[in-house]
Amino acid sequence: KVESSGFNAHALALGLNKESTSLSRGKLIQRHKLEYKLLRKEVSDLRKQRMKFHKKKASQQDRRKELTKRIKQIQKEFEDRCKKELEEYDAKILKGGDEKEVKADHDDDQKMMDNTTAK
Repeated sequence: KVESSGFNAHALALGLNKESTSLSRGKLIQRHKLEYKLLRKEVSDLRKQRMKFHKKKASQQDRRKELTKRIKQIQKEFEDRCKKELEEYDAKILKGGDEKEVKADHDDDQKMMDNTTAK
């Protein structure tokens, strides 16, 4: 069951809630992956709705375009938010941590994110 905040019970059981301030970078990536999975389901549902509207019928073109814009908007918002959260985390760690360690961590995490978004 998906909660209104976008997380499900599995995410909460893993301790991947948004309010947690002491997340490691790995936990942050796990949370992003889980959110991406939920996003894909939402996008899939919106695409199914969009398919019900015909391209050629003028009366339905506006609704179809609205759904297309909505799909692109939520995907962009998700991507921007994930990028921002990772940058904030890196900035916070750089203030109190070893830069080489953070850079290596970032490279590994970037490879993981590239693999999940490429599918």
